Amino acid sequence: MDDGAKIYFDTFSFTEVTSSVIDPLIITYENDGQTLNVSLGQEVHISFMNHPKFLCKLISGPDGKVLTQRGFSQTPLFKDDSGYTVYAEVWKYVATGQGETEIKIYTSYYNGEAARIYNFKIITGYFTPTVTPTNISTNTPIRTPNFLPNVVMKDLGSLGGKWAAALAINEKEQIVGYSTLPGESISHAFIWENGVMKDLGTLGGRGSQSKAYAINEKGQVVGWLDILGNSAWHAFIYENGVMKDLGTLGGTTSEAEDINDQGQVVGRSYVIGDERCYGFIWENGAMKNLGTLTVRNSYAYCINEKGDIIGDSDFGGFLWKNGVMYFSPDLLPIASDINNRGQMVGSKKGKAFICETQMTHYTPELLKNPSFSDNIKKWYLWTDTGGNASGQRDIMNFDSAPAGYRITCNSSGTRIYSIQFYTYGLNLEVGKTYKVSFKAKASKEFLIPSIVLMKENSPWTSYSASVTADVCNEWTEYSYIMQSNTTDPNGRITFFLGESMPQGTELYLDSVSVKPIE
Repeated sequence: MDDGAKIYFDTFSFTEVTSSVIDPLIITYENDGQTLNVSLGQEVHISFMNHPKFLCKLISGPDGKVLTQRGFSQTPLFKDDSGYTVYAEVWKYVATGQGETEIKIYTSYYNGEAARIYNFKIITGYFTPTVTPTNISTNTPIRTPNFLPNVVMKDLGSLGGKWAAALAINEKEQIVGYSTLPGESISHAFIWENGVMKDLGTLGGRGSQSKAYAINEKGQVVGWLDILGNSAWHAFIYENGVMKDLGTLGGTTSEAEDINDQGQVVGRSYVIGDERCYGFIWENGAMKNLGTLTVRNSYAYCINEKGDIIGDSDFGGFLWKNGVMYFSPDLLPIASDINNRGQMVGSKKGKAFICETQMTHYTPELLKNPSFSDNIKKWYLWTDTGGNASGQRDIMNFDSAPAGYRITCNSSGTRIYSIQFYTYGLNLEVGKTYKVSFKAKASKEFLIPSIVLMKENSPWTSYSASVTADVCNEWTEYSYIMQSNTTDPNGRITFFLGESMPQGTELYLDSVSVKPIE
């Protein structure tokens, strides 16, 4: 392993978050046909929507009798597009004895058509995590004051439209989110404080929309906004009445997701070409690319007061700490937050978890198929100017992978570029150094005239100084340090074999690797 490697493997331990026996179990339509296990003395809340045109009633409960004890009164939930008020109705049942209880909910339209009975079985004496109540018409979670004792819900109003969402609050009770404007066609970010909702506006642009996602204790707000003259959106920070564009990592769009009290902002941004999206941290007026675990996308969601960042990528979830990215194949697919102790919470396979970390060393690989284990995918053999060669996967491999790659030279050509073996998709950064290594042997000794990091397409440009390799008839490991002079998320490494490779020579390659180092 390379001691200078920037990315490490991470082993995470998960603890399932379960409610205590005094917490209610909430069941809704989504539990239809399920058997639910509860503990003795645990309350069971049967929650459903009641609509003027969609009638619901509980027709049986314990011992087959109609359950009449609500425990909670009907509460307005929202109005649908027709102006009808939809209610959240919650019934209560306390598990007082062991055994099985059958619950039924009868639903029909106002004219009695489309009747359906939802059935649930509750077995007392066991335990199960809480089931989230769901709005069946939109298939989204619903939250009402029914489930929180002694809580009063306050309407924050809107910016003139019919819809608003509050997304974050600080200790000063400053609330941020976004709301539709009159006409409902666009939304603006807002901050609500002292009973007043203030429109944060935008910097102009397509649709002139904005959304606020987070606020810190200093009242700094972050989110995204449309940009003047550009069909895209950028991350912003709002402070002291001024909205500032945070820019991008070179691509068209960016979004800010969170901010801590140090003013460090995290989010995601596309890079040049808009083919890949990377997580970023913005601090001291500059946006920094967090990179990825391989060459895929990454997204930064949350940051704590120590600067620890959690996020996700196409490869899996990650923790970014002190400039180092940690990951695990089993990390939370949906990460929600991280506290100052480094504990992460989120969901995995539909259950809530808290996650602790234990770190072990891992070095990232930029190549997508370094040992030809996926046949020759992502590798290309090209000939020109008199060069002629054939290649195929070969079982005479050096490492533990299924195979290596064999190139047979039929004609060396007149230029070093007459025969090229290459792969691309490398995420190269200007000024960064990389360890380039491979194993090779040849049926005849010869000099590989050039190995280089470069631009993937025309105009062909070298990103690093080239190196050579004397290949002999014994498996040998070759290792080089190369520095990129350009940032390119789609960089290429090329073995130039033309001119010097003798006719009839067979070159075997295996374990080709490009890894970033400090």
